[in-house]
Amino acid sequence: MSKQSKETLIAVSLLMVFFAGHILTPFNVDNDLYQAMGFQLMRFHRLPYLGSFDMNFPGIIYFHAGIISLFGNSEIAFRLVETLLHVFSGVLVFLLIRRWVSKRAALLSVLMVAIWYNFDLILGGQRDGLALFFILLTIYRLYRFKDKHALHSSGALLLALLMGLLMGIAMIIRPTNGLFAIMLLVALNAVIEKKKYLISVTYLGMILFVWLVAFSPYLFSKEALERVYLCLVRFTTDTYSASNNRPSVLRFMLKGHELFLNIILLGTLGYLYWTWKDSFRLHAHGRYLGLLSNFDWMMIVGFYLCARIPIWLMGKGSYYHYEAIMTISFVPISIFIDRLALRIRNPFVAWFAPMVLVVAMGCITYPWNDLFHVANGMLQRKKDPITYSHLEDVQNPRDSLLLSNYWLVQYLEQPSNKNGRFECEGLFASIYWRTEREPASAFTLISPLVMESSNGLTTYQYEWIDEFVDSLRVVRPEFIILSNSHRGVGDLFPRSPYDAVHRFPGFNQLIETDYRLDTTIYSWVVYRRKT
Repeated sequence: MSKQSKETLIAVSLLMVFFAGHILTPFNVDNDLYQAMGFQLMRFHRLPYLGSFDMNFPGIIYFHAGIISLFGNSEIAFRLVETLLHVFSGVLVFLLIRRWVSKRAALLSVLMVAIWYNFDLILGGQRDGLALFFILLTIYRLYRFKDKHALHSSGALLLALLMGLLMGIAMIIRPTNGLFAIMLLVALNAVIEKKKYLISVTYLGMILFVWLVAFSPYLFSKEALERVYLCLVRFTTDTYSASNNRPSVLRFMLKGHELFLNIILLGTLGYLYWTWKDSFRLHAHGRYLGLLSNFDWMMIVGFYLCARIPIWLMGKGSYYHYEAIMTISFVPISIFIDRLALRIRNPFVAWFAPMVLVVAMGCITYPWNDLFHVANGMLQRKKDPITYSHLEDVQNPRDSLLLSNYWLVQYLEQPSNKNGRFECEGLFASIYWRTEREPASAFTLISPLVMESSNGLTTYQYEWIDEFVDSLRVVRPEFIILSNSHRGVGDLFPRSPYDAVHRFPGFNQLIETDYRLDTTIYSWVVYRRKT
């Protein structure tokens, strides 16, 4: 086994250990939404935007649907595939940066990414992390091609096809990855020597092909295309975008974890500058490779800007938006730790001290409670041990959204309630995929019906409200379930889903005529159809 293979095997083993606990973490609210839409696509053939609702591109929904079709409808199935992708992403980062940094620094970098990923539940299964795998794989294949000097047009064409396929997938998951696609097009032209025009057209054509396949169900219907446009473009810009009030780039960089991240980066880069001000040589493979090439600098700076610019333009950023940023930001931090370790005279201590530090950090953020409670749930033969594990951690039952959702599912799964469709309007879609039943309307969450623009509800939102009420009239579901909780809404909605839906024209008449109040489960109000 070669030295590189041994190093890669070590990286794979450590990453699998660090990521293993993530397999047993429950879904967050975004995962629930995409799992519900993916299940509705697979079981009931309800297309995104027409039969279910989200304002994001369909790549993540197809991803969930594919996993459901192959491995079943469960949290563990999705988490297993997702975790493997993150392990592979870590290996790709290791192989890429190992070109310039020591083995210890490369290992520290990818392990710190794994530690950060275990830091918050909201990071799990997000589009940014899944798309990053395809971006990293594209960059890795480009470097492999460059290293082998495979300048034959046939090899370049195959590379362009592969890169176009991978970047098309990344863009259909999150369209802002188009910036990476542009950067990689420039990089591809910098590597190849012949037929640059043909190679570029092949690359762009493959990206276009992926998009055509992804949106093919909508291409032959004007109404379907209009609905896609309203969901992906109009609704996002009217209600979800921060473009109307985003702060300047400078003010944004001085806010919250942006400030912390920038201080860390500036401090680390400053240390590297003063340490290597004469020659920026990074130790790798037992020798000095010399200065990074212009191509390397173009890739590093381009990657950073492509990851940074969308966040700056949005003027906001959740933790998962920083997936690509953190991947590259931990590299100089790991070099900083590596350089400090070189000051230790004892070589044994110098090698293991940084690794022990990172392992200790990993132990702190590791989901030990999840592992314990999931094992306990399995021993008690619980139907859903992952959800059961988090119910064990509930401190205030009456304020727990997870607990209220759990007991609502238990109620709907009772023999007398198990048949028939229902409509559940709130902020959490887990009810749909856990019960595996078809909704009455196309609105998986209530957000498109109540989120207001700066001028209030838009014309197409009033049309959606009419469509929602008409769906209830036509389908007449067995249950209509409304959330009377304002928790988790933040400043997005002016009132609770229960209050909002009761203001919809025609809804109160429908309830008074065809339904009766059946029960309340925590914050859920359940109406049952009259017999």
